[in-house]
Amino acid sequence: MLYFDYITTFIYCNNYMHNMNNNIEFNYNNEFKKFLSNRDILMTERKKTNKTTEEIRESKHNNFKRLAEKRVQNVLKYLGLLENLSNRHNYYYEDFEIKKIFNTIEDEIKRIKPLFKKPKVKNFKLD
Repeated sequence: MLYFDYITTFIYCNNYMHNMNNNIEFNYNNEFKKFLSNRDILMTERKKTNKTTEEIRESKHNNFKRLAEKRVQNVLKYLGLLENLSNRHNYYYEDFEIKKIFNTIEDEIKRIKPLFKKPKVKNFKLD
């Protein structure tokens, strides 16, 4: 059974229990058959593409590049808007407010940056 199957089965069971708890009439056999047929359709569509691992990896990389470029451009745009607030002729601010703004931004960068590093592979051996 694939990982996908475990997740979808879990979601289906949760929905079933939720419906049972709310006293909603629920025909288990028909609904489960619908669920299985929908799952099979998704699985066969994925098999139809016949993409190799390298093609899937390349597709994911292209998606990453496309989204990363757009999102970094948005971050730079909003940093430029933040820069506009530095004009003391138009705005009044205290030093503690500026520190709070940049501490928040730096904390968020520190939180996100490690998420992009590859996880260390732990070696497992049975002696």
